[in-house]
Amino acid sequence: MFLGHGLLALAGAAGVAALVSYGRERALALGLCAGAFALAPDVDILYAPVGLAEAASSGGDPVAGFWRGSNRIHRAVTHSLLLGSVVSLAVGCWAWALRDRRRPGTTAATTISAVTDSVASALAAITALSLLGGSIALTGIESGLLGAVVMIAFGATSLAIATLATHWGLTAREIALIALFGLWSHPFGDLFTGEPPAFLYPLDVTLLAERIAIHSDPTLHVLGAFAIELGTFWAAALVYASLSDSGLRASVDWPAVLGVGYAGAVLALPAPTLDSAYRFVLSVLGLGIALGVVSELRSWARSVGSSPRSERATTQGGRSITTAPGRALDACRRATPGDPFGVALTGLTAVTLALGAYALTYVATAATIPPI
Repeated sequence: MFLGHGLLALAGAAGVAALVSYGRERALALGLCAGAFALAPDVDILYAPVGLAEAASSGGDPVAGFWRGSNRIHRAVTHSLLLGSVVSLAVGCWAWALRDRRRPGTTAATTISAVTDSVASALAAITALSLLGGSIALTGIESGLLGAVVMIAFGATSLAIATLATHWGLTAREIALIALFGLWSHPFGDLFTGEPPAFLYPLDVTLLAERIAIHSDPTLHVLGAFAIELGTFWAAALVYASLSDSGLRASVDWPAVLGVGYAGAVLALPAPTLDSAYRFVLSVLGLGIALGVVSELRSWARSVGSSPRSERATTQGGRSITTAPGRALDACRRATPGDPFGVALTGLTAVTLALGAYALTYVATAATIPPI
């Protein structure tokens, strides 16, 4: 379910970029980078071994130990809107330091300009590292060594994404804005499944004290939260289909309808709650992946002997060119047999049908199946 954060940011950034007349490939590049930034806060999964080790040493429940560590580190350091703003500014400075400054000629004027640019780039890089260094020091003071380690990983991940974005031709301003969008959108996605994030960390200010309850029934709450996550997947699929001219209906393969068979899990598995949601999530996603693999095998079999896709290119001044985002997308297409978007959409459709069938069956039998 962590993927929902990234897909929501991808759909939002790419969709808005397309609406303001960005090219399709550039809009997708912005969306992909925004999605990557939205996933970056969950690098704090590094706390997991600590929580599991504490539970093992005390003989406690490993799941409970995992979430105890979560409450100390996860949804705090990397989920702060304040630190997210600082990191966004830092990656913007970092991207500006990496910008392309190739100049024709070697005149004295261009030499002076090159020296000035080099100094400015060094200052921008120093500013970026100073902002992150200050954040790491502050986090260490507030949350100890583990918090500082998590902040280091968070900062390094964000800089790596910004570096990749510059290679895709995005500007420093674009990178800073999509980083801010991705990092700010992430914490709000956690309001349904756990303790509300510390939005203003390191300030001792609580904006929300309780998670948002979708339903008083703990199982229906889990199903509702999962439906919201699936909504982010569908939003990303719709945006991608619009920007790539892929037909949604034509991309779904018939094995997806087998997802309705998951309704039988109501009788075979304990009803999920937030404390045991992983059982439901892993099983229903496993079904979707399995049906997606079936669709992939069918698609691959149909594609055997067909000619490889040609690179997507545009023309400029009568000559054929391919942008950096376009080359990346074409490389993915050539490296994957069959129809990867259709396979993913088939699996997503199967999971959606499975959720609907399970929910309807649970409601019909809720009186006889108590949650655990």
